[in-house]
Amino acid sequence: MQYTFEEEDHGAYKPYRKTKASVRKNLQNTLQNSNLTPSRAVNEVTSNSGGYILATSSADLCRNVKQAWNTNQSIRRTQSTFAPLQFGKKDELCEIMKRCKRKGDEFVCEVVAAPE
Repeated sequence: MQYTFEEEDHGAYKPYRKTKASVRKNLQNTLQNSNLTPSRAVNEVTSNSGGYILATSSADLCRNVKQAWNTNQSIRRTQSTFAPLQFGKKDELCEIMKRCKRKGDEFVCEVVAAPE
């Protein structure tokens, strides 16, 4: 069975390549356990699995850097960086204060939470 789609005005059709669950898990572990950027994590996972030469299909490799970026964002979203969840929600004030004190993150310079 084959599906054929006509091109639409907003862009060309791009095929979707599925990635094996083991490759996605390796990518997730690499991003969690190191401070690598998503593009370097893709290179690391690819080289650890034998690279393009030993890959038997495109599913043995990461799809692209965007896949690694999305994985990295989901990891960062689910990690609690400072305090446990309170009443089922993140404590946003603690998150901001943690960012203020973290080395190398000069985005938040000062946090004022109360008059005192």
